[in-house]
This record gives sequence, structure tokens and C-alpha cells, in this order.
Amino acid sequence: MAFKGFFNAAFVKDTLKTTAFSSVGRAIGFLIPFFIAAWFGTSPQTDAFFFIYGLVIFLSSIFASTVAAVIVPYIAEMLARRENPGRFISSLLQISTLLLTLLLGAAAVLLAGFFVFFNPFSPAVTAESILMLCELLPLVFLLVWTGILEGVLQADKKFSLPALSLILRAALTITLIWLFKPWLGIHAVITGYLAGEAARFLLLLIAAGRLRLFRFHCLRRPDGRVKDFLGKAAFQVVGVTAMGLNPVIDKLMAATLPMGSVSVLYYAERLFLIPVTFLVSGVLITLLSYWSGGLQTAGRTQLARDVSRTARWTVSPGLLVTVAVLLLAGPLAELAYGRGEMTAGTIH
Repeated sequence: MAFKGFFNAAFVKDTLKTTAFSSVGRAIGFLIPFFIAAWFGTSPQTDAFFFIYGLVIFLSSIFASTVAAVIVPYIAEMLARRENPGRFISSLLQISTLLLTLLLGAAAVLLAGFFVFFNPFSPAVTAESILMLCELLPLVFLLVWTGILEGVLQADKKFSLPALSLILRAALTITLIWLFKPWLGIHAVITGYLAGEAARFLLLLIAAGRLRLFRFHCLRRPDGRVKDFLGKAAFQVVGVTAMGLNPVIDKLMAATLPMGSVSVLYYAERLFLIPVTFLVSGVLITLLSYWSGGLQTAGRTQLARDVSRTARWTVSPGLLVTVAVLLLAGPLAELAYGRGEMTAGTIH
């Protein structure tokens, strides 16, 4: 049955459910920067953390967001043909892990060159930055593996569990930061992020296994479709890399400014992303799954109509939210960060 844009009852139901669950999880997740600001404020250590964390998120997003999106049509096609996608997923996990290892090795060399020729931090903060990078490296693998499993579940129209897992991740992250901050300082944030993402990965892995969508096998010869998948994903990797470079360059420039500038930039980015994420998180997840399924049954002509109809319905809400955020930027920043270690001068 073809997808009928926003007028499809099943789509509306899944979108509302996914948006509700993911909104709760993301709402808790968006509290994390506010807690970090209240507990740690701005300092050379927070600058170093957000600089390294930004690089890690950039590296992981190159693969994680691409895989989570591109994998959905592949899995949807396999399920439509009543094929078991387990071999394909196992192959993708193995190859993505190898590619990530190579990427991180290259990134480490570039970062070493950066610290040699363009180091905005003191020697003590530089040493702590390198330690933070080593601590955060497992997060790259966890984010990509989770993205693969999330795409698999969404292709099978299992939207609720990936959305609910965001609540688990955010709650565990905040709890561990609060528990360990007296002893670990800013490193407690790293502990929280790693534990939260690991818990989310294990939850989705168990769910995929119980639904008989996937069971990991170590394969000597990868599934033949992985090559085609990587070829198509490469185009999106280029786009994601180009877009992801903007915040990295922003942090590089902020690192040359007075102490605390990188932290303030991160806090502002998080505040900006709140309305953007809530607008698109539930809709895009379900859209991609329904469009992928509809393509198998109704063809490209109907898909083009669905895309056009959906685009018309999303323009107005996006413009309204953009104008509202611009008008209320000052009060929103004061409400979010006007307490704890943050000063009024830093907020404005």
C-alpha cells in the first residue's frame, strides 16, 4: 500500500508515538548541557572537553547518521522479500568497525599535527585533551553500532524501542555525571556518555535478537550487498562530512578566543538544536521507513508525489519555529543557563 503523506493513518499513529517517546528522551538528553553548564561552567577544562567531544561527534556522525539512514531501504527491501537480514547486518558491523579504526587512526595523526602547529591550549590542558580523546574513542564505535541497529528496527516499523532507548541513555548519563563529578570532574561527563550509549546499544541489540531480525555472526566473507551499500552511502558521507565541518571549524576559531569561548559556543549550539530536533526527529524517522516500504510496492512515481506533498506540509511549521526562536533567543538563553556556575556576562 502506498504511503499517502500526512494523511496515512498508520503513518500518523507511528509518527505521534515516535515523536512522543523520542521527545521525552531527547528532552532529558537536552538537559545534559544545562547540567554541565550549572555544574562546571566555563573553564580551560570544559573548553578542552567540548573541543574534543565535537571532534568525536563529527567523526562518528560521518558514519552513524549515514548508516542509520541508508540502511533502512536495504532492510525494508529484504523484509519485503522475506529474507533474513542477519548476514548483511553482521557484515556491515564488521566492515564499519574496520573503517572506523582506519578513520580514527588518520584523525589521530591530523590532531597530533594540529597540536604541534596550531595549539590554542596550555601544555596542561593539551595533555588533558589527549587523555579525553583516548577516553572518548569507544563512543565513536558505540554510536555507529547503535545507528546500524536503530536503522534495522526502524525498517521493520519498530519505532518505539529506539525512541524509548533515548530515555534510558539520557537518564543514565545524567545520573552518572552527578554521581562521579566530585571525584572525576569533567571526566565524569565522559563516563556518563559512554555508559549511556553502551546501555542503549545493548538494549537495541537484545531487541533485534528477540525479534529475530539479527543475530551477530563473525563472517570470513562479507555479504555481497555491503559493497553496493557502501558505494551508495559514500555520497551521503561526503555531504555529512561537508556539513559536519562547519561546527568543527567554529570550535577551532573559538579556541583562539578568550578562555571559555569553546564552552559558550557549545552551550549555544545545544540551545539552537532543541527546536530543530523536536521538529524533525519523529517525522523523518517514520517518513524514511514508510517511503522505503512504499517504494517497493507503489514505485517511484507515487514516491515523488509523497515527497512533494510532505514537503509542502513541513515548510510553514519550520518557518514559524525559526521566527519564534530568533525573537526569544535572549530569554531562552537566560532561562536555560541563568543559574549555577554560569555568569550573566557569559550568557549574554
